[in-house]
Amino acid sequence: MNGKPTYEELVQSIKELDKELSDKDHLINALEKKLTKLEIISEDSSPGDEKIKVSGNMEWNTEKGICTLESLPVVIMWIDTTLAGLMSGLQVMVGTERFNLALQSEGRKSVDADWMVISQFSDFREGFTAISNIAAMAGWGEWKLISLDKKKKECLFRVKNSWEGRYQKALGVCWGSGMLAGKMAGYCSKLFETNCWAEQKTFIAKGGEFDEFVVAPSERSIEIETENLLATDEATRADIAVALQKLQREVNERQRAEESLFESEEKYRDLVESANSIILGWDIEGNIIYMNPYGLDFFGYSMEELLGKNVVGTIVPESESTTTRDLTWLMKDIQRDPDKYKNNENENTRKDGKRVWISWTNRAVMDKDGNPAEILSIGNDITE
Repeated sequence: MNGKPTYEELVQSIKELDKELSDKDHLINALEKKLTKLEIISEDSSPGDEKIKVSGNMEWNTEKGICTLESLPVVIMWIDTTLAGLMSGLQVMVGTERFNLALQSEGRKSVDADWMVISQFSDFREGFTAISNIAAMAGWGEWKLISLDKKKKECLFRVKNSWEGRYQKALGVCWGSGMLAGKMAGYCSKLFETNCWAEQKTFIAKGGEFDEFVVAPSERSIEIETENLLATDEATRADIAVALQKLQREVNERQRAEESLFESEEKYRDLVESANSIILGWDIEGNIIYMNPYGLDFFGYSMEELLGKNVVGTIVPESESTTTRDLTWLMKDIQRDPDKYKNNENENTRKDGKRVWISWTNRAVMDKDGNPAEILSIGNDITE
């Protein structure tokens, strides 16, 4: 034999090679499908630092032990054990009512970021569907907008498999799905441009198929509910501590306001007492309640001599010497309607009896009910 393969042997070898190549093609295709499914992408040069794309924009970095959703770090935990234990510990520390209100508050705070997604759509239903898809990927359950009444400004939401309802069911308690309630109320507050409140009607924690929320305009708010809580036996040490902090802030703000007012009064007093004009304060009965040092020196009186005395008979004569105009009547008319005499000139008299002419500017000082209580008059000597 010369060792050369026969025709039949060559045909058989070719068939075996075809089969081997076909098997390798199948293996390559299978590997490519596996890689496509997992999308193993090595982004760093360090060996073994891989990111596994689970679904959508959720990734695991198996080397660093980090999970991200939409490029933001997230943590995955067991609902029935780890999460339930964490939330139970928080509830014990602050009490059920405070616990629920705190979650509602955080739910409302998270709405701004969600609204950036929702507001990209002209129709709220479409926007809500978009954010619910993201929420489902993050483990928030299946969100449904059941009804939207724009006239009543009312929405009905249902959430299946909510993490709040599931961990409470595992614990055998029902504290309410506060964070979901806060989110739904926050969405409607933006949609209807008015404060809304979510009432939970159905509870997964009680065996329901879903958590159900009716959201409508309301005067209720986190702040009001917290203050109401302080008036009940449900208030905890945490509530009292918060109330004390709020009270301390109010005290500090009042002190700053009083200090500012005191500084303003000091500046005003310095301005009045150093003015080179007569500054007179008198009540609507015509009695003197204040005169600045310049005015006292001009008329020749001390404050003790004028305080409580009527302007007529002290610095105003009963009638003018040159025109015989009735100044008693004039003063009473100014008391009745100071705005009528914003500017007027009349004869006055000093303590030594000398008559002088003063140009007065008058302004009413109102009480809390908007009625004239005092008259502020500023005068300058125009005697020739």
